[in-house]
Amino acid sequence: MSNKLTGAQKIFYDHAKKKIHGLEYEVWIGRYRVDFYLRSKKIVIEIDGHEFHSTKEQRTNDAVRERYLQRLGLTVIRFTGNEVTTNVTKCIEEVVQFIKSTEVDKLHNKSIFVDLLFLSRETLKTTRYYQNEYPEKNLKIPPLSSLLREICGCLRLNGDYNVFIVGVWDYFSNSLFDFDVIKYLEYSGGELIVFEELTDFLVTTIFDLMEQCEGKHDELILVGDDVGYVPILSDKDLITKLMRKNNEETSMVGINVSWQDIDYAIAAALGLERHEW
Repeated sequence: MSNKLTGAQKIFYDHAKKKIHGLEYEVWIGRYRVDFYLRSKKIVIEIDGHEFHSTKEQRTNDAVRERYLQRLGLTVIRFTGNEVTTNVTKCIEEVVQFIKSTEVDKLHNKSIFVDLLFLSRETLKTTRYYQNEYPEKNLKIPPLSSLLREICGCLRLNGDYNVFIVGVWDYFSNSLFDFDVIKYLEYSGGELIVFEELTDFLVTTIFDLMEQCEGKHDELILVGDDVGYVPILSDKDLITKLMRKNNEETSMVGINVSWQDIDYAIAAALGLERHEW
């Protein structure tokens, strides 16, 4: 470990070296010495300490430095020292997600379509229910990554899937979930590539996406429950599996495909044991 790495830089390196192979520190690139460099991916990672990046002149120097590095064909990822000391794991995951994004060259031939409005409402409702049932557990809204993994588990999926999260602007900008680092996820059966689809017409957009994939994909799975889905899904064999509400609450009567109750996935994502559901 270099003696030059202190504070947030040292925290970042101590954690990152376990997950980001080939990461170098204090590397000269042209006229500048950068905090961290991943040579194989041409990625520069900078940690901005408040005392060195707080004035107008210092911020201008940072901008000049960044443009210089970009002209050399490098990607610059910048974190504040506070981001690193507060949540170094999230910072590292952002870098890992970016690295993975440079390695993916095509979509998978299986897709999951997630109605964000449905998932948000059911997650909030179910979490509040179990918070009342088990006040001693201090349960909190589960992260999107956990929900997606448990959805795959409940539906007994296997293989690699595209996941299209479809929602209106308000449900992305005021979401229960943090979308910053959820792009590529591993689950017990394979990998998920996650996409965000912003729309004004949620159900219509999901159908359009499904029809674009029809005949090209082996599996199309819907996570949603709305009466608007019923006319088309009951008339066309678009989906192979469905994650919806239970039989007493569902609007999806007449959709004859294998299905599972969304509450089970949420309960599992909350960390509850099966007997507690």
